[in-house]
Amino acid sequence: MKKMISIILSVLMMVSAFCVATVSADTTNEKSGDSLNCKWSFNDKNGTLTISGNGKMADYSYDVDDPDGYDDYDDVFKVTPNTPWKNYVTKIKTVVVENGVKNIGSLAFMNCANLTTVKIAGSVSSVGFLSFANCRKLTNISLPKNLISIQSFAFMNCKKLSKVTIPNSNVKMNIDSDVFFGCTNLKSFNIPKQVYKIGDGAFSCPNLTMITVDKNNKYFVSDNNVLYRAGKKYLLQYAPGKKNTRFTIPSTVKQMGVASFMYCKNLKSVTLSK
Repeated sequence: MKKMISIILSVLMMVSAFCVATVSADTTNEKSGDSLNCKWSFNDKNGTLTISGNGKMADYSYDVDDPDGYDDYDDVFKVTPNTPWKNYVTKIKTVVVENGVKNIGSLAFMNCANLTTVKIAGSVSSVGFLSFANCRKLTNISLPKNLISIQSFAFMNCKKLSKVTIPNSNVKMNIDSDVFFGCTNLKSFNIPKQVYKIGDGAFSCPNLTMITVDKNNKYFVSDNNVLYRAGKKYLLQYAPGKKNTRFTIPSTVKQMGVASFMYCKNLKSVTLSK
């Protein structure tokens, strides 16, 4: 756990260094403004935050003043990112990302404690690092068809997230490491045909019991809810919520991901094939 926190903090520091040079977030009580090449506005009557325009959103950050003081990954969420809408973070119920917006910036909606609805236009091609992390009331998310990348920890700690929809597409897409880490209510996940890369720990969800792969996906295969790269030489993820107490690693497997068996509370023994 400490190693994972270190990774998160290291990336936060890099993002912070970059953001200092590119964006200065106004955290006054303004209800609209700029986010790099986009605009934002907040309607406090219905709790809707709207991102509009043509181009990229800014990436955001927060100051990590005492890295040694972070002992649990929940500690990472004690500070709210320096977004322009920081003062409304507990009032945001709906996020609308309109057509023309190219990305969702890093940490953009992290800690939106009452966020329940997200609408993302088809123009969005990437979902940033920690962008929806710790949105604990978010229950489902539909991602755009032409999405290219979901960056690390994007939906980390979304405790009520139970449904993720990604339509099949001809645009290649990658899911980075630890994207759904700690999503305790996510019980099934279907990998569409266009996903060609999945990072270690992407599905470290304690109650995930079903991992399926679209039949037209050439890059991954699921066998009895264990996810492998095509050819079954690399074991990526054993579904953590499976009830089985024993598992024999196929003889084809030559490598395993660093979080392949994370959260597998029911698994008592793992055997290597001879």
